[in-house]
Amino acid sequence: MPFGKLPSKHLVVATAAIVALSGCNDSDSRDDSTKITTPEIETPVTEPTRKALVIGIDGLMYDYIDPIDSPDLNEPETPNFARFTLTKSFAGGLLNTSSHQRSYSGPSWSSILTGTWVDGHGVQSNNNKPVATNSIFATLKQSDPALKSGSFVSWTPINSGHLIKEMSNIDRRVDGASRPDGKSVDTFITEQLVNELEQEESNLDFIFTHLDEVDGAGHACGWCEPYEAALRETDARLGQIMAAIEQRERNLNEDWLVMVVSDHGHRPAGGHGGDTVAERTSVIGVNKPELFNQFLTTPSAPLALSNDAEQNTLMAYPAITSIMPTVMTYLARIPEVDDQLASPSLIGELGAYKLLSFIDQPEFTSATVNLQWQLTKDVENVAIYRNNERIAKTSGQESSYVDTLKLEDLGEGSHTVVYSVQADIGAPVSSRVKVSLAEPVDLGSLLAERESLSSFNGTVAPFGWVSEASAIPTYVDGPFADTKAVNLQRSQGYLSQNKDFSDYDQISFGFRFRVNGDIQGDPHLISNKDWASGYNPGFIVTVTNNSIKLNLGDGSHRADTSWMSLAKGQWVFALATMDLTNGKAALYLQDATFGFQASQTNTGSVSSLASPYPLNIGEGGDGQFNVGRGVELDITDFVTFNRALTEAEAKALANSTAPLGDL
Repeated sequence: MPFGKLPSKHLVVATAAIVALSGCNDSDSRDDSTKITTPEIETPVTEPTRKALVIGIDGLMYDYIDPIDSPDLNEPETPNFARFTLTKSFAGGLLNTSSHQRSYSGPSWSSILTGTWVDGHGVQSNNNKPVATNSIFATLKQSDPALKSGSFVSWTPINSGHLIKEMSNIDRRVDGASRPDGKSVDTFITEQLVNELEQEESNLDFIFTHLDEVDGAGHACGWCEPYEAALRETDARLGQIMAAIEQRERNLNEDWLVMVVSDHGHRPAGGHGGDTVAERTSVIGVNKPELFNQFLTTPSAPLALSNDAEQNTLMAYPAITSIMPTVMTYLARIPEVDDQLASPSLIGELGAYKLLSFIDQPEFTSATVNLQWQLTKDVENVAIYRNNERIAKTSGQESSYVDTLKLEDLGEGSHTVVYSVQADIGAPVSSRVKVSLAEPVDLGSLLAERESLSSFNGTVAPFGWVSEASAIPTYVDGPFADTKAVNLQRSQGYLSQNKDFSDYDQISFGFRFRVNGDIQGDPHLISNKDWASGYNPGFIVTVTNNSIKLNLGDGSHRADTSWMSLAKGQWVFALATMDLTNGKAALYLQDATFGFQASQTNTGSVSSLASPYPLNIGEGGDGQFNVGRGVELDITDFVTFNRALTEAEAKALANSTAPLGDL
């Protein structure tokens, strides 16, 4: 029944008075006076039932609701946000590590609900891809099958896509797509949630809700009046939700932790998905700050992961991946090493945190992993785990460890290795590395098989130069001493070669390249297709400001590798392989920042690599797509093979220490 006059849940034992009366005479003797005896009263008190609500607000910007008045912003009054203790947070993972992800909603909500970054949950974009790791719903349900949970989301792809495999662990689901005509999505979700909370019989122990209209305004105009209006409306909805929570606490002996979190910020003109500080800045708010440890209000030392001091400082704050372990701790499911969570709980003692992992692999058969973390002063010792097995123990004075991965231990191929550190106090934290191990490859014999090799060391042959503003191409210093690479800027021109792929079922092409400056969108690096659609005939290696992938299509079908992290401003080796005979395609990368990366995909029903266009470098097959997109790159050592190379062969080419033409 809805709340009204509800019975108390507290147990109260009534008192009774025993009165001993004097005799019937009139004596005033003290011995005959009335005596009253009051027994001891026992009043058992039932501990409140702990419950938790996470309110996700898409595109909520910290600077609009923090206590500081920012002169650049027209901040509206938000009295309900002001009831929360706030901290800056960050989305997008750790820059220049395998955890780095784009500041899109899909990856961010996946991080919030799984406690992992893209190298754990696997969601790289708003693509409806299910998370690859347990969400908080599954973890809580597995710990206590009687626990009930709900997911009320304005943005339906959270439930219908990224959490679709989690639905068996969710007891109440409400999607924004089911709202009636004429009602805004956030109004609908708020009404559904408040109605749930106002029902005395509601048995939900954990609820996630998502509101979306602030983000819509951010996309429309960024830091603007419509955003401020949407924020005022969201603040009012937050007040409605908190009123229902507080009524449950008063009447039903419940104790609710409420956390507010956003998935990303917005650029001043609107939009997100990139790596600016504005896009990567999130916010965490809590209603019970007295339960939280020092990390809520005191960030760690800055993380020296980029050349931008502001970015390094931002990454010192609690990450959005802190939400899951914090809720788990509050609900008495203490995080364990096996959970492989990226952040510690913000409730309870703080021990080890900000775990980083860096891989160094000069050889095929082994790799060195350098682990670094931060510690609080009360830590006495730290246990180090590899894939949930303890491999070492260090003192509380040490904050680093070096591990060696060997071919004979892991076997040939690509491996994801999860490292965890667990101090003697606080929750564990984890970090992932990807490593590829193989037997050595005879590079000379491999290069003898090549179909073609274009060094671009002062010449672009056999490609032609398509001039836009420059009659001849420009050359810059290459990755090796006394070598050159061709510099490609779309405003100056691009490289083109008439090449028919009709008879190719297999091909591999490798090259060294360096992307410079900022990129708009996802332009062509190498392509023979019209990129208006990934289904169009042909293939493309496409890049963004922070990622790279391979796509191929035949006009009716398409296949795509996952986006991989791209190190800008440094030399990267790439090898793309396409094998229609065996239905496989792959993109391999190696650079000094991310080490060796691999992304494979099935080609499915794609039946041809041919297109009506030439093979172009620095532009798409149609010669128009890259115009105005700011792509600038240097490229050298373009080599092709008429078969699909193996991962070990890709690594052999990547590890060459001289121009391929010299080998």
